[in-house]
Amino acid sequence: MGDAVVGVYYRPPDQDGEVDEAFYNQLQVASQSQALVLVGDFNYPDICWKGYTARNIQSKRFLQCTDDNFLTQLVEEPMRREALLDLLLTNKEGLVEGIKVGGKLGCSDHGKIEFRIAGSTHKTVSRTETLDFKRANYVLFKKLLGEIPWARALEGKAELLNAAFASVFTAQATPHELWTLEESEKVWTKEDLPLVEEDQVREQLRRLDIHKSMGPDGIHPRVLRELADVIAGPLSIIFERSWRTGKVPEDWRKANVIPVFKKGKKEDLGNYRLVSLTSGKMMKRLLLGIISKHMEEKKAIKSSQHGFTKGKSCLSNLIAFYDGMTGNRANEA
Repeated sequence: MGDAVVGVYYRPPDQDGEVDEAFYNQLQVASQSQALVLVGDFNYPDICWKGYTARNIQSKRFLQCTDDNFLTQLVEEPMRREALLDLLLTNKEGLVEGIKVGGKLGCSDHGKIEFRIAGSTHKTVSRTETLDFKRANYVLFKKLLGEIPWARALEGKAELLNAAFASVFTAQATPHELWTLEESEKVWTKEDLPLVEEDQVREQLRRLDIHKSMGPDGIHPRVLRELADVIAGPLSIIFERSWRTGKVPEDWRKANVIPVFKKGKKEDLGNYRLVSLTSGKMMKRLLLGIISKHMEEKKAIKSSQHGFTKGKSCLSNLIAFYDGMTGNRANEA
């Protein structure tokens, strides 16, 4: 059976929470095995397994423990006085088969549970080929990429993006810009907009966490960080044109979406939340910093703005309001 773990457990009805917690710690360790089967009398009569609810605090804590360790309870029929006390837990789907409840064993007043552990739990060896990015020839990568005249290679696309930008750019104020004009008394021109500098892109590339997963583009963060010096130039051109035109490359709109189990019954689709892994995160962080710095330099954000402002919060807003009110009262006095 490989590293499968089979356990039997009895919990007295009056067991205190401290002993329960000690058991949960042991269960957490046992659940790390590839296959776990745990059966026994747990004495939680108030748990409704169909609705996955409980009235007692200790019972609710037990449900939380089963969720945290990804355990599934398989017994559906009561074994003693219409109460479902005897449970069969496992952490591997399809491991337990042929569950039957009924009959007595000796002089016990509990029903008997029969089941079969199916198949072999030996780990299958993956034959999927993966790339070892630690051993890549980055010297050759840099040489090949450094020989490409990026400015000329992207020139045609840059001209098209410039034309698109010029067609939508206007120095005239729109109704939505009236507040800005009143506050700053200045119309921002095309030249006022901040640039995405090559040095800024290079710095972002060097800060990438090489232990993060690849996005839908299939490019590992280690590759981007190792080649920061040679790809910062073309990336700065792409980022610059993208944010000025408001257009995003088609590949950046794709995402790897994975359902992550939260709690409750695993067969209930409502107990999962979706997590998406997208591309273009570096550009988002880069532009956020550039735009924030630009807004500060142009004094586009008033000092009274506290929400979504670095170094400020609801607390600083309350303090400023309190200072203003007490100051007014002092002046009136």
